[in-house]
Amino acid sequence: IILLLKDSRTGKELKPYLEGMLQNLSAANQFSPKFEQLFNEVGLDSLTQTWMLYEFSKGQMVNKAQGGIEDNKPSSHKVLEGDEEEVKLSHIRDKSVVEAWGCDPHQFHQEELLSLYIHMLDKLEVIEHFNIPMTKLYNFLKTVARSYRKNPYHNFVHAFDVAQLCFKLIYKTKAMDILQEIDVLSLMVAAICHDIDHPGLNNNFQINDSSHLALLYNDMSVLENHHASRTFYILNAPENNIFINMEESQYRESRKSIVACILATDMSNHFELMTKFTTHLNTQPFTSKNPESRQLLMNVILHVADISNISRPWELAKRWSDEVLEEFLHQGDLEKDKDFLISPYMDRNNTDQPKMSLGFIDYMVAPIFTALKKVLPETIEGIEHLQRNRQRWVEVSENEVSTERLIDDFKTQHLTKSDSEYELASLANSHGSDREGNIKESKTSRSLPDLADAHLENTIIHPKSANLNGRTSPVSPVPRGVTAFTDVKADLDGRRARKNGHDKSDRGDVESVIKITKQKKNNSNLPNIK
Repeated sequence: IILLLKDSRTGKELKPYLEGMLQNLSAANQFSPKFEQLFNEVGLDSLTQTWMLYEFSKGQMVNKAQGGIEDNKPSSHKVLEGDEEEVKLSHIRDKSVVEAWGCDPHQFHQEELLSLYIHMLDKLEVIEHFNIPMTKLYNFLKTVARSYRKNPYHNFVHAFDVAQLCFKLIYKTKAMDILQEIDVLSLMVAAICHDIDHPGLNNNFQINDSSHLALLYNDMSVLENHHASRTFYILNAPENNIFINMEESQYRESRKSIVACILATDMSNHFELMTKFTTHLNTQPFTSKNPESRQLLMNVILHVADISNISRPWELAKRWSDEVLEEFLHQGDLEKDKDFLISPYMDRNNTDQPKMSLGFIDYMVAPIFTALKKVLPETIEGIEHLQRNRQRWVEVSENEVSTERLIDDFKTQHLTKSDSEYELASLANSHGSDREGNIKESKTSRSLPDLADAHLENTIIHPKSANLNGRTSPVSPVPRGVTAFTDVKADLDGRRARKNGHDKSDRGDVESVIKITKQKKNNSNLPNIK
């Protein structure tokens, strides 16, 4: 069309039509009918026009009767009797903690988290800009916090964690040049509400179980639709209405943005969102004048924040991972009880936390962090933590492989569980004082896996490494604790050999302890060390 318009051979009578076609094709809602033009051409009555707008306009119609969320309270910060100071917020001496990538919300109680969230909104200057009544804001946050269930992971602490990273990514960054005030408020509300009333069981479980929510939302972004719906049920209560002083158009815009942000947290949309974002990066800049551009950036920021726990400092990232795994295993137990196919990494008898974490970093978190860095360079801090955490997970994985091999070898070569426990504990007592860092406990109540774990704490044995008759392969040095572990086993074998009239002390070779071929882990005598 552009070429035809530029071509001098194109007749003047065709150019207006070509220009109209170009304008329609450039519109974001090119597949939506132009209702005003349709009404004028057909001559529909006002009632039919109203019905068509209500049924088919997808939000183009603004019903003044519904308006924004309203109540009968005066439009003032002092909505309740008395001063705003009736809202007693927890005093935190150093609120700048919310500006740190390593902010740990576990260290604060709920009232302190509410105070920190209000502090973030204040720093972003949206409370004053939209004249948000403090009593309503506080009531809204208390209701939101109560609406989160006490899940191991999907709880209010996680919600605050996501909101804090959203704040970190937009406060004093280039995002403030792109996003408008209404976007900032919408993003922060979506962040604190994005997992409201999460049952701790994911969308796949809801669909397989034909739950009420799955049937209600037709298996499409089941939980995300529920979270968005609950958000506005809460906001609809007069005492929680933080949007009371907004213009009608502002409220509609904010509601649309909040819903879009929350729906974007559906993990099944991750790669679609990633594709849209990278395509936008390669074709046009993010600007404040383009509403679709701003919404896309908001969606990516919230999604990145939602999966960011693995990019925190190691101790915090590990804690988040443990909480995720606990919730996963609970779902796996329910799936097993209901005879469902157990979801990956949710089988209590067959899971691999390091492998799960490494895959999550490599295929999901790192790529989208890298893409976002092109717009918000501050993301580099999270990328650096990702690199360090990835190495730590590799080390944990190698450590677990080493421990499993030692334990599996003992399972196959020793007698009953009780005999092994008693004799190993006795020998550990005799060896414990000889070597620093080796077994030092002699309680017979300790199980074989506990005993092995005590030896191999902070130990990494490379799968290709072996200590053969005291000679270490060049792949890696002999790990701390292996020598003593071998001596204990050798003495134990020696006792049994003497008891049977045979000398089998040669079985103490480390090669018999560290086996390359892994034995099955479903031995009923001993629990899995994991």
